[in-house]
Amino acid sequence: MPPVHSIDSIHALFSPLTTLTFLEILALGGGGMLGTVLRYWLAASALRTAGPDFPYGILAANLLGSFGIAFAVAALATLFQNQPAWRLFLIVGFFGSFTTFSTFSLDLLIFFQRGAVGVGIGYCLASVLGGVLLAWGGWNLGLLFRSAAV
Repeated sequence: MPPVHSIDSIHALFSPLTTLTFLEILALGGGGMLGTVLRYWLAASALRTAGPDFPYGILAANLLGSFGIAFAVAALATLFQNQPAWRLFLIVGFFGSFTTFSTFSLDLLIFFQRGAVGVGIGYCLASVLGGVLLAWGGWNLGLLFRSAAV
């Protein structure tokens, strides 16, 4: 498999995964479990620290996850090209469960229902724009990391 140089070639990372081996199923589930537990811990810690008025933990998880998944794909794609279990563990399992669009959507709906439209729009902008900017940063840092490792 050729190294990943663009966002368009990310799909090539998953093309050979039409069926999963038992090890790949364990890797996917293990990564998902760890990502879920870490997201829960981050959200609960933020709730205890900052209170319930703003979903700081979910925002942090989504921003960190945006950076992390882009970094992992850019930096480790070549390293993991013949190891689908690791790709499933880290990219699909861990980062897929660590970040959460459904919780983001519910938090945003609650802001709107409470009449906190400005806060909701700010949260949406911070999540989406921050996520894209951090994904871009993670991608570029990952490419630098990969080129330095070669």
